[in-house]
Amino acid sequence: MKIKESSRFSRIKKNNEGRYVVAFLSSSGERFEVEIEKIEPKITKFIDFEKNDPIFFRDGEFCGSKLFILKNFILEIEGVGEQLEADEILRVKHFVLKKEKELEKISKEIEAFENFDKIQLSKRDRISDSVRLFVWQRDEGKCVICGNKEKIEFDHIIPVVEGGANTERNIQILCESCNRSKGKKI
Repeated sequence: MKIKESSRFSRIKKNNEGRYVVAFLSSSGERFEVEIEKIEPKITKFIDFEKNDPIFFRDGEFCGSKLFILKNFILEIEGVGEQLEADEILRVKHFVLKKEKELEKISKEIEAFENFDKIQLSKRDRISDSVRLFVWQRDEGKCVICGNKEKIEFDHIIPVVEGGANTERNIQILCESCNRSKGKKI
């Protein structure tokens, strides 16, 4: 059994009139959009993007493959009949799940690149010596959570990235362990 996304059909989508359409690549190489019912009459009553089992769409016109629909994917599957066996269904679902995860990852990467310019690089000011001295004396030089005096750090109660300031009221002493377990929690 060999599974691949159809090279002649795009994914199924709804057009502005609410009809299911698919982009089709003709044998001459032309690409055009066509209503799926014109390719396979009455198929739309079986289309359900949330459906969990692949449905037979039609015999492929090339390579002896069969076309199946799962979610909005049109798949070419070689070496199967119109009814898939349980293990074949699992393989098809696995294929589609991997494709969805791959597309989700690509989408997130593109979003990150598009938002990169919007991110303001915040220059982090050093906590002043007077604030450090005040906090050190107030917290008695030990972690305010567990009392440890080793590997201590100055911690922002409200993180700088969330608008926290370098003031006595927003700085506390935590040991490394307590600071890491706190994370960004306020």
